[in-house]
Amino acid sequence: MDVMQQLGALPLASRLRRLYERLARDGTRIYHEQKLGFEPRWFPVYYLLLHRPHMAVTEIAQEVGLSHPAVIQAAGAMEKAGLLVSHHDRKDERKRLLSLSQEGKRLGAKLTPVWSDFEQATIELMKETGVDIIDALNRIEQALDKSELHERITVRIKRRQSASIEILDYSRQHLRYFRKFNREWLQQFFTVEPADKMILNDPEGQIINNGGHIFLAAIDGRIVGTAALIRLNETTAELSMLAVTEKAQRRQAGRRLVEAAIGRAISLGFKELIHHSHPKLAAAANLCRQLGFKPESSVPRPRTGYKRKSIVIKLNIAEPISSKERNSL
Repeated sequence: MDVMQQLGALPLASRLRRLYERLARDGTRIYHEQKLGFEPRWFPVYYLLLHRPHMAVTEIAQEVGLSHPAVIQAAGAMEKAGLLVSHHDRKDERKRLLSLSQEGKRLGAKLTPVWSDFEQATIELMKETGVDIIDALNRIEQALDKSELHERITVRIKRRQSASIEILDYSRQHLRYFRKFNREWLQQFFTVEPADKMILNDPEGQIINNGGHIFLAAIDGRIVGTAALIRLNETTAELSMLAVTEKAQRRQAGRRLVEAAIGRAISLGFKELIHHSHPKLAAAANLCRQLGFKPESSVPRPRTGYKRKSIVIKLNIAEPISSKERNSL
């Protein structure tokens, strides 16, 4: 029973690694049997230097698509084997250039016919299986150039996490969460000022009774964050008191809270929604920008009733970001 085969697409990287190790093992056997003193892992760097000498490590890494450390490791092993030499660039002493040694060049003549055998055997294998793996690899790499697997997986994780979050309207039983989360982030980044205390001690009187709203985010029934929509006047509301407990951060609770505030502001007919940002709150500011907020000014200024300075960012609700654009973020 081959568990890896049964799992299908899930262990793709592991299957490719297993296939590489199998092919590399056979390659190593061939090089050893032919007494060539060569290793499969050297091939990309060696082949490139065989045709293009005097290249820097960074240039090689870019050409063959390997990491900088991987190229250094391969080059070091080849240099130890006497196949490679390094020297400083005459135009830039800080730049180290790599070239094949005379022994490395002579080895190329012996390797070339063996590589032809490698190629023909691989073509034979593809014909036998009916799979053009080279074309498939080219297509996969082209698709990854457009969107890396990390990005594709992250999008799905965010969607799943977002769907698991419940947004609740504030009630008095939520007061302790509202106070706790907002006091936590205020003490972490700033200090609790008198204006903060007024809201924390009486959120209903300061926010809800004045035409605003408070939202809470819950994961598996556990409250993890809050946000407030504060009415400033007939046309403008403020997104404020956005706080998510540390253990639940990066799980889309903040996004869902901001989206809830935007949705409520739209339904209430506000024309613009502002948010007081700060360089210390980069994650929250970045989230708001993703959802359409734009800076009114890049210069921090004291906020009315507060000593701490802030940067105002604003969402023009007359032209809100579309749901399609939000989903693509």
